[in-house]
Amino acid sequence: NNINDNSSLSDDKVISLFEDKNYELWIGTYYGGLNRLKLEESIYEDKPLIFHNYRYNPGVKSGLSNNSVMSIVQDKSGILWIGTFGGGLNKYNKQSDSFTHFKSNPYNKNSLGDNDVLSLFCDRSNILWIGTHLGQGLNKLEKNKIKFATIRRIPGNPNSINDDVVWSIYQDRKKTFWFGTYRGGINIYDIATNKFSVLPTSPNAVTDYHNRSIAEDAYGNIWIGNYSGGLNRYNPVSKKFTHFKHDPSKPNTIGANQIQAIHIDSQSVMWLATFG
Repeated sequence: NNINDNSSLSDDKVISLFEDKNYELWIGTYYGGLNRLKLEESIYEDKPLIFHNYRYNPGVKSGLSNNSVMSIVQDKSGILWIGTFGGGLNKYNKQSDSFTHFKSNPYNKNSLGDNDVLSLFCDRSNILWIGTHLGQGLNKLEKNKIKFATIRRIPGNPNSINDDVVWSIYQDRKKTFWFGTYRGGINIYDIATNKFSVLPTSPNAVTDYHNRSIAEDAYGNIWIGNYSGGLNRYNPVSKKFTHFKHDPSKPNTIGANQIQAIHIDSQSVMWLATFG
C-alpha cells in the first residue's frame, strides 16, 4: 500500500484472494475494502501493478457494504459474491459496477444467518455455501429461490459439524466438502451419507484447530492454511501430512505462520495471503 498512489493495493493486511473467469485477481483486505488486479496485463506482461479499489462509502447505497472483505467467490453464472465482516453478503453487478446487499434479518428465518460472513464457496450445483460467525454455522443459498438455509452443530451428534464458526469452505474434485472451523479443526462432509468427520489435529497432522483457508492442487493434495500453525499439505490417498512454517533464519520459507488465504491460479502458481 502506498497512501500517495490511488492505484496501489488499498491495505497491506490481505484476508482473501480470488481469480475470476476473466483472469482478474480480486483481493479482500482487513480495512481497505476490495481490490481488483488484471493479471494478464500486470503480472504476465511485466507491467506495473495497477489496482482498482472498492471501498465502503455510507453515502453510496450500491457500493461495497463494509471494508473488511473476508471472502470472494464466483458462481457458475459468472456473478461475483463478496462476504464482509459486519456488512453481510454482497453481489457484484459487473455491468453497473455496483453491489447488491444481503443482510441478516432476525424477523425473517430465510435471511442470511449473520452479517459477519467469514467464508464463501460455490459448489458444482451452483449452490452458494456461506460460513458465518457468532454460532450461526453454515448457510446455503439456492439463488433461484433467494432463500438461505442453515446447518448447525448438533450437541451430542458426532456426525454433525463440530463447530458453528466456519472460516473456510472447499469442495474437492471428488465432490467431498472440507470445512475449516474456529475451534473444531477440519470437518469433512460426505454428501452421500450426510455425515461429517474430522481430520486429526496435532503437531504431526493438522497443526491448528483454527483453519483459515483450504485449496486443492492438480495432484489432489489438500492445502490447509492455519491461523497460527503455518501451511499444511494433506494427501487424502496416503493420509500423510507435510508441514511448512516460517523460519526467520531461512529466507525461502513461507512469510508468516498465519495463513489467511490460499489461491492456486490458472498457471498452477500458489498465492498465499498472510498476516505478518
